[in-house]
Amino acid sequence: MSIIKYRSYDAVTLVAAFQSSLIYAIILLFPDPLKPPSRMFDLPTLVSLRELGLFVTQGNLILPEEKSHTRPSSWQEWVLVSCKRRSLVCLNLFTWINAIHNGFSTFPCADMDFVPAPAGKVLWSIATEEKWEIAYDRWLGRWAGMGIYTLGDLQGALRGPLGDLNLRLEMWLEEADEFGIMFMALRKTPILSSS
Repeated sequence: MSIIKYRSYDAVTLVAAFQSSLIYAIILLFPDPLKPPSRMFDLPTLVSLRELGLFVTQGNLILPEEKSHTRPSSWQEWVLVSCKRRSLVCLNLFTWINAIHNGFSTFPCADMDFVPAPAGKVLWSIATEEKWEIAYDRWLGRWAGMGIYTLGDLQGALRGPLGDLNLRLEMWLEEADEFGIMFMALRKTPILSSS
């Protein structure tokens, strides 16, 4: 993907291009589900993909309303920011899987610890703005006084014993969708904040 080209994209097209690039990268690494991963995915391509991800992060990853624990004024903006966050988590997962596959070193860092954990299914699966506003207000009431549940919170909680769930993790798990639940299968790995 041309650097010059994606730098001119509007926000929605940029996120779509980033997600498409991630899908192509997965296909290059795993072209056939019945065979071992290929060596078709190379480091220059990974660097380009990570540069695209870095460019995506230059926009908002947290809306001002999320910081102040109020409902965002725009459903579309919330969806876009949530897509960015999920895509960046996927990029970190892909980077980690590629490193393991190729025998590269992996190491944790805190570059995404501040980012909210994936939103729950009740918010993510709603198809109209009116229903989302009602659900978001209910969700805010449920999380009143608890602050944003971040990827750093999630990663820290998942490193402990499985039976040692704190209230915030339990609440997050109760509302998590399939994307969020995937992290339970990957517990004790440095994937959420690897680079």
